[in-house]
Amino acid sequence: MKWRVILEPDSETGDWAVWCPELPGCVSAGETEQEALENIREAIALYLEPERLFEKYFSSHQSLGNLTPLAPLPYEGMGVSKPLDPCLTTG
Repeated sequence: MKWRVILEPDSETGDWAVWCPELPGCVSAGETEQEALENIREAIALYLEPERLFEKYFSSHQSLGNLTPLAPLPYEGMGVSKPLDPCLTTG
């Protein structure tokens, strides 16, 4: 799969910053353009690793149809306006 990356030079240090807009928080850098691109390839692979492990585990052990969302927790009075991402558990 191809991923779009943004590559920008740092005018003060001469280093290169690079990030993948489709993968929030997936960023890297390098002293050269080439090094930055090599580093972002590794960062993307590491970013996607949990998804690959999830798919591998569930494709070999059980179907995804057995997952059920946990009931939302009461967040009132905790300073949180809404629940964070829902957790899933096997049912």
